[in-house]
Amino acid sequence: MEELQDFKLDDLYDKLRLEEDEFQEWLSEIGLLHASRTCACENPMRKNRDGRGILHWRCFRAVHRPAASTIGFKTIFKLAYLWCMNLPLEYAEFETEVAHRHVVDCYKKFRQICVRYFRAHPIRLGGGVK
Repeated sequence: MEELQDFKLDDLYDKLRLEEDEFQEWLSEIGLLHASRTCACENPMRKNRDGRGILHWRCFRAVHRPAASTIGFKTIFKLAYLWCMNLPLEYAEFETEVAHRHVVDCYKKFRQICVRYFRAHPIRLGGGVK
């Protein structure tokens, strides 16, 4: 995650030029994507390429196949960057060509992730308690 501290727009575009497999591997290396996953049924999940060539985690037991996201990893990462930079929804929609409702959903997820993180790791301001 240290790699992302000084992450600039040029860095984003450099990473977006990677092949999908390489991009996902990089996300795994910095801890933003699972290297392996286990389904709720306790079976190991595998990466599977869909009809558009996008990799998804998949449990091969038919009863445990969740609906796949229609937004690719690169687009989600780009949306996360735009959200972190506090750019408006309209700009994110334009840059990613993602529908308004999906951008709203992603921005909401990003907020929820931050809330969970800061509830688990509160920041104390000021001096110590006497």
